[in-house]
Amino acid sequence: MLSLKKRRFLVVQCSLLTLFFLFSALLVACSSGPNTSATTNSPAPTLALQMGNTDVSPTPTPFPYSCGAWATQTTPPYGTDRIGINAKFTKLVNGNPQGIDGATATATVLWPNGTTDTQSVQTTFDGLAVFTVQAGNHSDAINKITLVTVHFDKPGVASCDVDKSRAAFFTLVAVTPTVSPTATGTPQSTATPDNNNNNNNNNNNNN
Repeated sequence: MLSLKKRRFLVVQCSLLTLFFLFSALLVACSSGPNTSATTNSPAPTLALQMGNTDVSPTPTPFPYSCGAWATQTTPPYGTDRIGINAKFTKLVNGNPQGIDGATATATVLWPNGTTDTQSVQTTFDGLAVFTVQAGNHSDAINKITLVTVHFDKPGVASCDVDKSRAAFFTLVAVTPTVSPTATGTPQSTATPDNNNNNNNNNNNNN
C-alpha cells in the first residue's frame, strides 16, 4: 500500500496537470475572441463607379438658330453722320453654322432720350444684315449708351431676336477742337539803304 506521503504527492501532481490544461484552454479561447474576428472579417474598402446616372446634367444641345449684332464703331465722335450696325442670322447644318439668306432683319435704335428709329433690310447669302444709323442730330446721346436690337424673320424658319440683354451698342463722344497757335511779335525791316542815295547825299554836302 502507498504511504500517505506518496498519496499526497500524486494528488498534487494531478492538480497541477489539471490547472495547466485549464490555463492552456483559457489562452486558446482568448486568442480567438470576438475582436480578432471582427478585424479579420472586416471588408476591404472599395471604389464603386456608377455608370448611367440619370441625375447628371447632360451636355446642353446648341440652338438650331442663332443671331447676333454689333456696331462697327463703339465710340464714334459726335458729328459722325452714319454709324454702321451689322447683324447675322445663322442655323446649324451638320453641326456647323450656316447663314440664312432672304430673311427680314428689323433693327430698332433705342436712343437715350426715349425715342426710337427703325430700319428693315434683307439678309445676304451668308445671313448678314447691314444697317446705317443716322446720328448727326442726336446731341443728347453724347457720352450715353445707345442700344440697337434686331429681329429676324423668314417664312418657314424660326424667328430670332437680339434683345436688350445682348444688343449692339455705341456711345457718341464729344471731341474738343484743337486751336492752332497764333504767331506774335513786331516785324522788323531788313532792307539796306540804296548806294545811289548815299552818293547823292555826299555830293550835296561837298557843294
